[in-house]
Amino acid sequence: MWRRPPNNLDVELCVACMQARVRGLSLSRVGAMSDGDDKPTFYDVEPAFCCCEFIDRHGQRAHLSDAGACDRVINALLGCEAVALANWWADVDDRLRLPQYGGAVHVGLEGFMAALLLPILANIAAHGPWHALAVVLIVPPAVILLHLRSVRMRRRSRFFPSWTACSFVYGNLAFTILVGEHVHFGLWVACAALQLAAASCASTTRTPPPGNSYSTCAEADAAADEESGEDAVSSTATLVAEQGAAAPESRVRADGAVRCAMSGVWVVGYDHYCIWLDTCIGAHNLGVFARGCLALTGGVALQGVLCARRARARHVWGAEAVLALYAVVLVAGLLALLTGLAINLSRGVTAYEVRLRRRRSQPVPPMRCGTLATGLWRVCVS
Repeated sequence: MWRRPPNNLDVELCVACMQARVRGLSLSRVGAMSDGDDKPTFYDVEPAFCCCEFIDRHGQRAHLSDAGACDRVINALLGCEAVALANWWADVDDRLRLPQYGGAVHVGLEGFMAALLLPILANIAAHGPWHALAVVLIVPPAVILLHLRSVRMRRRSRFFPSWTACSFVYGNLAFTILVGEHVHFGLWVACAALQLAAASCASTTRTPPPGNSYSTCAEADAAADEESGEDAVSSTATLVAEQGAAAPESRVRADGAVRCAMSGVWVVGYDHYCIWLDTCIGAHNLGVFARGCLALTGGVALQGVLCARRARARHVWGAEAVLALYAVVLVAGLLALLTGLAINLSRGVTAYEVRLRRRRSQPVPPMRCGTLATGLWRVCVS
């Protein structure tokens, strides 16, 4: 039987309900408390929204099929009312969402831009080798510059995670449709297995670190903007002692955890912030991140070889050749990332600690085979 909690717990119950609504959940039942409990027990938590519902930027419950925002803009334009372009643009960005169980997930204009750019660029590159060369010479440097600008401004962007997801979906779909029927079934299964392993590792990598509760992107960005220019304070005990009392604003905890300047999350063994997955890499997920990169490298390389063979057999420059070229670019970037990770493991330091030591003109530990073996073992078993 359901019953109302005692009066002295009303405030705590209201706070819990508000937190559940922020997460897009509803408390369907409030359990009866035992004699020794001093807090209400909640169970049977169910999604409050359908797949297309969400809370808009005005704090109101909305639906993707509701065109009320568009109606307001059109009425204002027809009535010659002054409409702020920024507000209209923000409303459009707020309504670009992906239906999902528990409520629509915000994609935004940045995420939609990545989903739109990839097929357009692939179509341009498929017109001929010179078109593909132009795309290769322009797009990767532009994306890298955008990446550096986002990191320098400490601004989280949905463009890069969307680029990663769309590359995964578009690439595997095009490979299966165009090349899948022309290769041995075992090779196709190997490609699919490696890609699924990489996707699983990426999902696990995005798991929040222990002892953290993720805030919204806006709250994390605001918290990160308040910080100083440096990424974070070193997670090593020596550098913590150096920062300690001299810098009360430093982002370091007693356990050596570092606060990421991009996401505002505390991470033990902080290595770097992966802008392509929109998550922090540290001791809790470095191993699965490295294994995911290794699986993705193998899967993309195998797909690239099979696409190149198919393009050569056709003697025509087309989508297969574009997939092979894109695989070369991705494999080059992944190999550079894995090489840097192996170098840091051989030195026994994280990527952040290397950057911090170089800023302070301090020597970086030398590379050692024994340290590398220990680091690789830790990556394999973690």
